[in-house]
Amino acid sequence: MTSKKFTILHIGAEGMLGTQLGLLLKERNDVKVVSTSRMGIKGTQALDITLYDQVRELIECVKPCIIFNTTAYTNVDLAESEEPLANLINGDCVGMLATASKASGAFLVHISTDYVFPGSGDTPWKPNDLVSPINVYGSSKLLGEALIQESGVDYAIIRTSWLYGICGNHFIKTILSLAQDRGSLKVVSDQTGSPTNTYDLANCVIDLGFKRASGIHHFCNQGQCSWFDLASYAVKIKNIECDLERCSTDEFPMPAQRPIYSVLDCRETYEKLSWEVRSWQDSLTDYLSNEL
Repeated sequence: MTSKKFTILHIGAEGMLGTQLGLLLKERNDVKVVSTSRMGIKGTQALDITLYDQVRELIECVKPCIIFNTTAYTNVDLAESEEPLANLINGDCVGMLATASKASGAFLVHISTDYVFPGSGDTPWKPNDLVSPINVYGSSKLLGEALIQESGVDYAIIRTSWLYGICGNHFIKTILSLAQDRGSLKVVSDQTGSPTNTYDLANCVIDLGFKRASGIHHFCNQGQCSWFDLASYAVKIKNIECDLERCSTDEFPMPAQRPIYSVLDCRETYEKLSWEVRSWQDSLTDYLSNEL
């Protein structure tokens, strides 16, 4: 006799994390997964997350036990000039999803960011530390967090940082491409964070979701480094000859202000997981050996 599968709704199956999460969910034989994307890419349903009726009707039809939301506005610099759009996607739409999830009794798992913190000090940020974003992107993600909490839905918010993965544009791909084309590069060395492989993050998302681990959680790969350290390690692993030079944030101005220290304290999350989280070095080495 075959045991009954329980239903998962994955909203936002495109993108760097969404793609990785979708691949891992497909490997499981204990769940039925319904996936959505903005464009209705192969294997997904098209969903306009800005329309509450569409979101509500989908959830009512699917009747999921768990909803994973990996939809987000992620262009940190462009958000400075597109604040209404960033707030809509990262804030208001998340609030609508939370309201619909609450009505259905589903457990909502949502991804947030280290950018909800100001980046001051030199101590890893705990989940209950005071939040104070310094850019529009961070403020929009914090709005989403607040609306989830106000909705009364049973939820897990997972904050993470410095993502890279099997698809999409990210720092690792960019730095290796530039290093191959140039003999020297300047890389910011006064910002500190924790690089995170989407493979590890997706496993954490699934683990906490299936355990219905309510509350706010932090997850990154173990350890911390600067962008310069990260670039140097990646270039070394790939045996690319390129001279890397340290520079300050002030020497590399961007439209959006970046947190100087955004390391997340993930110890409580690590204790909840059923596997040992890799260091950022080990995870990056594995990624570079298999993907690039």
